[in-house]
Amino acid sequence: MLLKTQGIILNNVKYGDKKVISKIYTLHYGLQTYAINFGTTQKSKIKPAHLQPLNQVDLEIFFKEKNEVNRVTEIRILYPYTELNRNINKNCIAVFLNEVLLKSLRESGSNEILFDFVTFSFQQLDKKEKDYNSFHLFFLIELSQHLGFFAQNNFSDSHTYFNLMDGRFEEKPPPHANYLDINDSAVFSRMLANYNEYEHSGLINSAERTKQLNLLLQYYRFHIPGFNELKTLSVLQSTLAG
Repeated sequence: MLLKTQGIILNNVKYGDKKVISKIYTLHYGLQTYAINFGTTQKSKIKPAHLQPLNQVDLEIFFKEKNEVNRVTEIRILYPYTELNRNINKNCIAVFLNEVLLKSLRESGSNEILFDFVTFSFQQLDKKEKDYNSFHLFFLIELSQHLGFFAQNNFSDSHTYFNLMDGRFEEKPPPHANYLDINDSAVFSRMLANYNEYEHSGLINSAERTKQLNLLLQYYRFHIPGFNELKTLSVLQSTLAG
């Protein structure tokens, strides 16, 4: 049976000379693993350029229910990026977020709202001309909403300590070390209040950006089993600090 859907390519593992096993987040089937044969001639329906991570694509899939891994037979690029692969800062942000998605998404069926958020976000990052060095922070905040552990923004004069384990601000420091102090909590609350705005200019400075990223990743580790250290984090931080 031939199926058609949209997808965003997350990861490829080479399997032979002209074959890869790909992780693709799809519109209709969620996170899937597919076998893909590619060629290098002009007539090839699938070329290496089609398989670049974060490509947004139309897929044709030869599906057999008994197969553990089904085969993609045709790929067409849906959204050709113009800046994402050429701008160093944007590329580092995109590669980092790609690793976050690989550690966060689960094979749990279709979630069209989440799919639309992911694909639209990378299109927006591609198009942004300025003020994108904090893009990944607000992506992580909004992604947490789609994944079910969005923080409660109940920050106030009396609730000034954010509890990373419970996802809310509290009156007193909790009886463990996994919380934000008053200053970091205030910055985090400001980010929560503005995460879905298109422009974030002047909202946080460079030092706050670095610290809030580490705190957000700590928050993710409490709420996603197996969300361990990210290999792309150090490259991202050194690039944005440069």
